[in-house]
Amino acid sequence: MRLLSYPDQTSAIADAVRLAEGMTRKHNCYNTGFSGAKLVVHCGGGVTPKSVDRLALMEDCADALEALRGAVWTGCDLNTTGSDMDMLVSLTPYVLAGLGSSVDTNVATAMTTIGSILGVAEAEGLDLSEQTFMVQGCGKVGSHVARSLAALGAKDVHTCDAVPSRAIIPGCTPLPPGSRWHSVPVDFLVPCGNSLAIDRVALSGMSSPMSGGGRPPRYVVGAANQPYASGEVRDEMDKMGALHVPESISSGGAIMADAIEWAHPELYREVEPELVYGWIRDLSRAKSSELVVRAEGEALNVRRVVEGVYEGEDTVPVGMRFPEWMRENGHEVETAEAKDGD
Repeated sequence: MRLLSYPDQTSAIADAVRLAEGMTRKHNCYNTGFSGAKLVVHCGGGVTPKSVDRLALMEDCADALEALRGAVWTGCDLNTTGSDMDMLVSLTPYVLAGLGSSVDTNVATAMTTIGSILGVAEAEGLDLSEQTFMVQGCGKVGSHVARSLAALGAKDVHTCDAVPSRAIIPGCTPLPPGSRWHSVPVDFLVPCGNSLAIDRVALSGMSSPMSGGGRPPRYVVGAANQPYASGEVRDEMDKMGALHVPESISSGGAIMADAIEWAHPELYREVEPELVYGWIRDLSRAKSSELVVRAEGEALNVRRVVEGVYEGEDTVPVGMRFPEWMRENGHEVETAEAKDGD
């Protein structure tokens, strides 16, 4: 559930449609057993995400979910919290938000981004210690991505955020005051902030020697939903050779965690979070690597081949397969539910 103050109701509806389309691609990519949907709440009439009556909002949301009778489930997104979901699940069962589990869905999302970067490196024969990164947006997800890249020994991890203090992360280099993130030449651009951040201004900064950067990134792999401001900007980035791993692959960690919660709720509540993160990292790494191989390392080929990386509808939903991955990696599956269900 995304809670924002939009310019008007039409803008809120357009955002809901755009996000639902992106969620559909994520669910199809990993075959979670779900389709794509997005709940968007527009704060208008002087109400803001901070001032909204949370109880009344959750009651309204519960009424809507109950009316849909399980056709739609929801969880946290921008400006909604675990406390909101605790309130919501007391009113309706149609909530997947890691309730009762130690799994952090923000870390889960970050692990799809890390896995996707590792997949690119694997396919392209890259050494992370020789690669430079710009993590654009260091909130709940981006901060984990930046820390993980530093821990993996990346050569340089530059960080930036609208709130400068968030970009101060051990092992990383925060963007100096007054600098623009798109003017820093890097190998990997890792967008983890708001949607549509890569716009004409950013494009100009990456492509103009006058900006101080003068070259686009070689790869765009991040957690942000729909990082490009328009299809035209995406086209230009492709022509400049910036290979983009779509967020359907690189940002699906939360729905993959949800898929375990839905398929094996008891196991999900008991499992060590690091196992879930490792599973997510492995799956996204494999898909990202396959994408780059299919695209022959060429940015212009990605859109033509990406659906070939998606799971078929006839495959077992991904969450059902988690106990199998655990066993293959030497971990016991102790819950009767998981033993009987796979």
